[in-house]
Amino acid sequence: MKWEEDAATNPNFAHSDARILLNSSQQEANTWTLVKYLLVDVDITPPLLEYSGNESGEREDEPDDTGTSTTPREFLSDQALVDQLFRENKKAKEHLIVKQWLEATAPHYHAVETRPVYLLHTRSKIALGSSGDLVSAIDPDAPNRQHKQLAVEDQDHEKQLIRTVFEYIRRGRMEDAMDLCKQCDQPWRAASLRGGSLWVDSVIDENVGNEFAGNLNRELWKAICYKIASDESFDQYERAVYAYLAGDVQHALPVCTKWEDHVWIQYQALLEADMDECIRNVPTLENMGFDGPVNLVVPTFARSPEDIFQQIHKSENEELRKSSEEPFHEIQRDIILSRIDQCLQRGRLNEDASREWPNVSRFLAHLGIVLLDLDFPVDPSSIYCAILAYASDLIAAQQKKLIALYAHYLPSETQVELYANFLRGVDDRPEARMQLLEAAHHYGLDVQLITHRTVELIFRDALHSISDKMPKNITIAGLKQPISRDDERLIRALEWLTYHSSQNEDLLINSNVLMRKFLACGRANAASQVFNRYPSDDALLNHDWVRASTTEGQIRDVRLTILADAVDERRGYEQLLHIIKLHTEWTTNFFARPGTSQQGRVFNDWKTTTKTLTEKTVEELRTMLETDWLRRRGEECNPVNEEDEVRFFELQRVRDIYIPEIILWMHQMLYETRDIIPGNAEKSIQLADFIADSPLDYWRELKTSGKLEKFMRALRDSALAVADKQPWPWASGR
Repeated sequence: MKWEEDAATNPNFAHSDARILLNSSQQEANTWTLVKYLLVDVDITPPLLEYSGNESGEREDEPDDTGTSTTPREFLSDQALVDQLFRENKKAKEHLIVKQWLEATAPHYHAVETRPVYLLHTRSKIALGSSGDLVSAIDPDAPNRQHKQLAVEDQDHEKQLIRTVFEYIRRGRMEDAMDLCKQCDQPWRAASLRGGSLWVDSVIDENVGNEFAGNLNRELWKAICYKIASDESFDQYERAVYAYLAGDVQHALPVCTKWEDHVWIQYQALLEADMDECIRNVPTLENMGFDGPVNLVVPTFARSPEDIFQQIHKSENEELRKSSEEPFHEIQRDIILSRIDQCLQRGRLNEDASREWPNVSRFLAHLGIVLLDLDFPVDPSSIYCAILAYASDLIAAQQKKLIALYAHYLPSETQVELYANFLRGVDDRPEARMQLLEAAHHYGLDVQLITHRTVELIFRDALHSISDKMPKNITIAGLKQPISRDDERLIRALEWLTYHSSQNEDLLINSNVLMRKFLACGRANAASQVFNRYPSDDALLNHDWVRASTTEGQIRDVRLTILADAVDERRGYEQLLHIIKLHTEWTTNFFARPGTSQQGRVFNDWKTTTKTLTEKTVEELRTMLETDWLRRRGEECNPVNEEDEVRFFELQRVRDIYIPEIILWMHQMLYETRDIIPGNAEKSIQLADFIADSPLDYWRELKTSGKLEKFMRALRDSALAVADKQPWPWASGR
């Protein structure tokens, strides 16, 4: 492409992000082609390009539908034998496919210009009588025979021509290479290339028409090719061309600069070995008393696919060795060697490799999906590993809309864990959050389990079990006091449980957990935010079975019992927050007492309001204490698991914090209003009787919280206040 060529000539391109992206994308495209060739279309017999002598790779007549020949093997031509080899031998067919893939994915190469007259400039100089280092003849062997040079113009063109011939062959374009030679007035060179065509004979072969073609003595031709490749007097590209034709790796390697080039020439040698073995294993005519072809074995060596890649990986060439370690080259090697499970587990790259190869995990995930769709025999856990790696990359890249798409290919448990881990990091608006849940629902994910797990993960990260040792001085935050950013994140976590009415029970239980944690730390402001933002379903709070479970204890279903207990707990928090609100109103009003200069109507209004608030608040405080607020009852006192133990401990801690405060608030309101409301001083003393006589043992919470002494001092103040009015305040008794 034009833009690729422009990029290659740009001096800044080599180190740019565009180069990284282009290289990675090209490698990914090449690997998809390999997948198509080797995994998807593996059952399709590949065209035998250069072996048939036909550029399209198509025979004039195809074999019969059975794919087999009825002619005995000893009476088949070389071409028919090789065709049969690639139909019946899976390994040989794979070797051919890999080679054809390497040829199909080779980059574009600009061919040399054609010259219709052979050695035009040399001819002219010879005609003019030039001597010295110039050859005196224009036959192809003259430079080597005379040890002289061609004209500079012809010499440069010859080098470019043979380079182009090699590059054409490297791309599987043998016919183009031969056509180029003919157009450059070198038919002899084209003939030397065509010597590799396999012998085909319509007399003994079936379904080949009236054809007699190919090289009957291919072994002799290969021996000559090997001889040329071994001759150091020839150009390195000409030696590489004939080394390729002979299946000789050694003399082609000097012009192989890339990993793909090395694999290609090694597989060419492997293919030549496959075909030679196939042909040699057939009984020959000379064994039957006939003269046969000259048998000259070329001293070449073909490695196994595993050895090929191992040799490249251990190469002394550092650049080649590093290239073999590139992620896509490792993936291609795994696919070629049928190590698909290992291939799919290459999705995790370090930071530098991820930048250099940004699309590796994406490719492997999509490869896994393709293999799933094809029911390819591969370990599903390897596919899930690849998809999970890519999904994790998508999460890191904030590609939020794509996560559900890939998650739905995973097992249900993994789906839940992946999507929940993704959602816990999403801090978007509620509408955007709901869109992510809609996407999960669209792809068949279990939204209810996912949202439950999401809240669980957020709470696990932020909430810790409260220490057994409770601080003596804990400050209860005002309801209107701003909450922290961390508390806001915890509160917003419950938004995930508002997607559908079926989540109401989960929302109720988890909102209780959060309010309990907040209240146990004195953060009543945060608990109030939870209560106000997520009101429970009225129907849920008023079912007959809930009433029965909280009053008569008739329900035996475990789930309903847990839910009924959660309803009761929420009502307890509602009661507490209401009390805190009333006390805040009372405090605000009481300490806004008009000064002496504002006596009269203003004072009377304040006094009336204070009296009303005091009576109402004290009554509600007393009612709350009489309801056995948040106390564990009956079988609840026997936790069945660690979660129950933590819950019961935290409930008791909430009681230890707020019951003493409520008692002290009652005393404060009664004591401070003794001059406004007659009898309140006496009532403040009588709180001691209420605490002492109560079967609920509130003295325990006073003692645990360390506020029993404070309560006793408050009673002393009340006794002194009453003593100022009557000598024997206790005489009135109870």
